[in-house]
Amino acid sequence: MIEKEEIGIAIENYDECISGSKTFVFNTKGGTIGSGDDCTFRIQDKLEQIKNTHAIVSYEEGSFTIAAFEDSDIYYNKSFSRMPSGYEIIISIGDIFKIGNLEFRFVDAKSIEASIKENKKYLEDIEKRNHFDEIEIKPRGKTSINFDKNKELKEILENNDYKFI
Repeated sequence: MIEKEEIGIAIENYDECISGSKTFVFNTKGGTIGSGDDCTFRIQDKLEQIKNTHAIVSYEEGSFTIAAFEDSDIYYNKSFSRMPSGYEIIISIGDIFKIGNLEFRFVDAKSIEASIKENKKYLEDIEKRNHFDEIEIKPRGKTSINFDKNKELKEILENNDYKFI
């Protein structure tokens, strides 16, 4: 049983995702996972295999559950068989499921909230770091040689004698 009546979901292979956030927290109201605008957790993979409504997360009798919506394919805990439609599975933290090309993990909602706070603090700290503004960035291949300082180079350039090449 989950203590705080919230559960988090994190996408393990976010590089395969083309839309949506990397994490989401469901409360006791539950919600839906899919690519449609009306979904609670809206996501899509690069192969666009995620249906408008793909999965339903619910909270019943002190536990969160997940069910495939209609004939959607969900593979739970690395199973080779897809979840049957209309069948709810009780969620445990650490469970993994796959929708389309995306792999999700159920996590403690507190870990997501802590991660968000940490990232927010880091982003706020970036504004304070201005030492990069003082660095001169030069394009690759550009050289800064002062030919006047080297007598031999100066003589070659003045004579227009390029036989050494």
